[in-house]
Amino acid sequence: MVFRVQSDCGFESRNKLFVKLFAHTKLTGKRLFTGVPSSFMVLAYIMVRVDAGEERNVLKKVEEFGEVKEAHIIYGEWDLIMKIEVANVEEITVFVVDKLRKIEAVKLTSTMIVAE
Repeated sequence: MVFRVQSDCGFESRNKLFVKLFAHTKLTGKRLFTGVPSSFMVLAYIMVRVDAGEERNVLKKVEEFGEVKEAHIIYGEWDLIMKIEVANVEEITVFVVDKLRKIEAVKLTSTMIVAE
């Protein structure tokens, strides 16, 4: 099972799920996703659409992030796919919002959290 969350970098409303989850955790100190023990790492795959001609530049930048275990340029609707590993689901929000979307050429992301 994979949980899929798609969001457009230009529209905050599509990112409300991750923002609410992150804010809830910060305000209350309680994790909303309690089904995943904190001792397990969380895997996710993120597909990224970037500005035309920026694929290699973005690939080089994301490969520098410690959370990224693999990253590849792909053909089709999406330009890049990456596999990330983080300590908990909330850290996916931090990665996507605070790191990945700060790259100017990134236009759209789709995150799939690995369930099993």
